[in-house]
Amino acid sequence: MGSRFGAANPAHAMLTKIRWIVGALVVVIVILLVALLLIVKNDSSKKNEPVTPPIATDGIVDPPVEVIVAARDIKVGQRLTRDLIHIREEPASRVPDKALLARNSSLYVDRKYANVDIFANMMLLEDHFSDTAPGSGSRLAIPPGYRAVTIYVDTQTGVEGWAKPESRVDILWTFEERSERKVAAIVKYVKILSVGGMVSSAKSENAAPITVQGKTSITLLVTAEDAQRVALAQTMGTLSLSLVGSEESDQGGIPGKVIGKGDLTGATDNTAEVEPNVDGVLYTENPATGEVEKWILVNGRWKRDTNF
Repeated sequence: MGSRFGAANPAHAMLTKIRWIVGALVVVIVILLVALLLIVKNDSSKKNEPVTPPIATDGIVDPPVEVIVAARDIKVGQRLTRDLIHIREEPASRVPDKALLARNSSLYVDRKYANVDIFANMMLLEDHFSDTAPGSGSRLAIPPGYRAVTIYVDTQTGVEGWAKPESRVDILWTFEERSERKVAAIVKYVKILSVGGMVSSAKSENAAPITVQGKTSITLLVTAEDAQRVALAQTMGTLSLSLVGSEESDQGGIPGKVIGKGDLTGATDNTAEVEPNVDGVLYTENPATGEVEKWILVNGRWKRDTNF
């Protein structure tokens, strides 16, 4: 009876609900299909875009470079020998700036010592090595036949601090001869190894130098013979330095001219012409030659007059 007076039919209501659900599902499916088509279209368009290749060198993209690699573990302080390395090609983009290159192997093999522990297959760098083994003693490179000597200078004799490691100087010797002060360059164009114990100019600017009684130590590289000359000169006078210009060439270490007071004033040294104070004169005959010799008494001592 309910249906006769306009009441809702349950079957009809259920059918309407099912239609709405199906319609909503269809709309969702259509949206998903459209989205999928757009994604596929974008991917295909990207694949068709031209790809810019890497910059080529001599026609080769990222050319290979031969580098030196540790063949096995290298301990700190160990000398780099031929059996400890092998050559390997690496793309140029993967090679660090300070990598040891195969073409420069002669500069390192049998010449350098490891500063750090290096593991097998590790690419070797310049910073891994030094000229001497750590803790082996002297860090100074002293060639055969040469010696390192140390002198002490003050502000004046040390060129007011301008004498730095690696610079070149002349060694001046100021001494006294016959009551006259003279100066000579006993060694010329020698290399400074260290100043105040510092072997680098950069380090010496920020570190306290070694001083003895207000003077700074300077270590010089000289020949074995010049080392003896410097050692003797220190006991007989005063040593100072004269800075050599960077454009001047090696002068072979030849000692310079002795400069005395006469060279300053231009006067001639007449010391030999001055007659000494003679306290007595004696003439005798030499029994061997029969010649007459003149002897003079000066300050209580008899001397033969060679000018007679």
